[in-house]
Amino acid sequence: MKTPSARNKIRAYFSKVTRADDLLSGRDKLAREMRKHGLGISNTRSERALRTVADHMGYKDADDMLVSIGTSKESVQSVANRLLAELGRKGDHQPDPLNLGTAAMTTGKLPPMLTLVNKPKKHETKSSNGVVVEGVEGALVRLSRCCNPVPGDDIIGFVTRGRNIPGPVNIVSAIILIVIMVAIGYNLPLMGIAISLDYDTWMIILGAYILVASVAPVWILLQPRDYLSSYLLYGMIILAIIGIVGASVMGAATDLQIPAFTGFVASNAAFDASTGQQLVDEAGKTITNKAAATGFLFPALFITIACGAISGFHSLVASGTTSKQLDKEGQAQPIGYGGMLIECVLAVISLCAVGFVWSKYAAGGYASPTAVFADGLSQMLACIPGLADAQGLAYALLILAVSAFCLTSLDTATRLARYMFQELWTPVDKKPEELTGVHKFMANPYVATIITVVIGIVLGMTGYSIIWPLFGAANQLLAALALLAVCAWLGNAGRNNKMFFVPMAFMLLATLTSLAITFYQKVTTIMTSGIALAPVLQAILAVLLFVLAIVLAVKGVKTIVATAKKQKASSAE
Repeated sequence: MKTPSARNKIRAYFSKVTRADDLLSGRDKLAREMRKHGLGISNTRSERALRTVADHMGYKDADDMLVSIGTSKESVQSVANRLLAELGRKGDHQPDPLNLGTAAMTTGKLPPMLTLVNKPKKHETKSSNGVVVEGVEGALVRLSRCCNPVPGDDIIGFVTRGRNIPGPVNIVSAIILIVIMVAIGYNLPLMGIAISLDYDTWMIILGAYILVASVAPVWILLQPRDYLSSYLLYGMIILAIIGIVGASVMGAATDLQIPAFTGFVASNAAFDASTGQQLVDEAGKTITNKAAATGFLFPALFITIACGAISGFHSLVASGTTSKQLDKEGQAQPIGYGGMLIECVLAVISLCAVGFVWSKYAAGGYASPTAVFADGLSQMLACIPGLADAQGLAYALLILAVSAFCLTSLDTATRLARYMFQELWTPVDKKPEELTGVHKFMANPYVATIITVVIGIVLGMTGYSIIWPLFGAANQLLAALALLAVCAWLGNAGRNNKMFFVPMAFMLLATLTSLAITFYQKVTTIMTSGIALAPVLQAILAVLLFVLAIVLAVKGVKTIVATAKKQKASSAE
């Protein structure tokens, strides 16, 4: 800082940044204090009252008063008391409550609006929240916990018979129902009832389920199902830890024979774990390990889903759904970091499972990685005295938990893909209702969902092992672009973003390399085996992902460099 002018500009900048944070903090403190009285501060009437209170207290405007609250220079209780008094003086003339009559109760039609009025006396209604419904005397009125309306606000409501089931009772009932359904499903084969469907049929059934689940309102299926599925996931982790500890204590898992390193090039050829010699069948052909994959260590090792460290899918979910369910920004860190730690625990559990059944795995004894995971952990549980007969049940439960976890991801991913597909056909300067022609048709939620589901099912029918490299590259490429976006945003906000440079560049390098290898392999397959839908589609997708990633990376780097130059020039002044 060479001149007083430069120092003043820097002070002004940091003062501006600090003021914005203090303003948000003050508004949050006042909002929490007003919620204790059943009121909010985000409506027009409360905003007017805020300005009046700020004027009476000698502040230039309401924002100055909120900044003082944020810096603890002004008592939030004092401001809240004044605001309550002001709202009380202006609360004499309220809109008349909406007279619903008895027709809504008999015809089944939902009332369009309810009106929140001043909190009535106890003899006026059974309601304890200030909502009066005339014409339906004695009706119990309840507000959702997420709502904090103030007198005069219009609220949407509906009439039901009775009350909802309390949360704890609902959860316990649902878990009991899940246990009953699992027990029925597990015992069906024992009762001579077997349901066996081929791979393609299951793919079609899953496609139909995803189609319905991804367009249904979130509160109907996605939210309750994900919440209940989390119990299955936690139960799986607890079961796995018990099995690992139990097998170790009993001496069955003290010497896992999984090698730390097998080479820079992986092969899916089955081999004898003790000698390392490849296994062949009666015809002399090499036996294929269906649970393994082929390829180079780099970039495959870094393209593995790696949820415990970084994942593009999780970046979409975090911004698309998780962030909307947080009460405050401070909860993001323990949830995000805690989720990463749980993923790391799951990764270690998976390694233990593979190590315990390494000989069978190496010999090609499993059809999928899920089977390796479930069989390894169930065998560990069977080592515990008294649980030897529970291996089959444990295996089924572990398969169920993994399958349920995958199902929760399928329609969530489809819903997010549908959002992005709709945005692709919606110009920046237009709203969805203003679209016409092809744009309107392609941006239709149902059309976008059908297209997304069809593409996914077609890829799925080509085989899990075939689409996995492309999925992994796309997922981690999205993670790299998420790092790029956050890096650019922090730089534009004048904050330190250098910690993103190395992981961002490395993930871009690894994923682009993987896409290039995938494209080369698919083109080779087409040239040697002829044109087929799967390799052609995967090659096209690999090229599109590669080109789009380069375009976004160039734009992001330009933004980061331009912002850095601008800040450097400002500092030089």
